Amino acid sequence: MKYRVVTLSAWFTGSLARKVESTLNELTADGYEIIGVSFSFNILMIPKAFITVTRSKVISA
Repeated sequence: MKYRVVTLSAWFTGSLARKVESTLNELTADGYEIIGVSFSFNILMIPKAFITVTRSKVISA
């Protein structure tokens, strides 16, 4: 299974939360499975988010 980490940042936590929600909706619509979401701050105290995803495998009958 291959994983991908999407990194987002914004000046304010509220803005970052909206960006993350929008990105999660886009990724799931594109067929990705969300593995995890984590939030942190960089050295300049700018909020960052890390979204780990993988492609969902479609099992045909």
